[in-house]
Amino acid sequence: MLQRSILTPLLTAAIRKMARLQLRLRRAFAAASYRPELHYMRGPGPKCGEKQAAGAD
Repeated sequence: MLQRSILTPLLTAAIRKMARLQLRLRRAFAAASYRPELHYMRGPGPKCGEKQAAGAD
């Protein structure tokens, strides 16, 4: 009969924990990636209004 090593369950648990950690890290860094739609201007900003008001004088 083949005896299971005492290390087998420990190694299995360690591998599972590492896989979970890798998944969490991958999700965290993927979420932090650059999303250009968050940086597009939606219209003239306050500086534009200030320039136009200063030029109207």
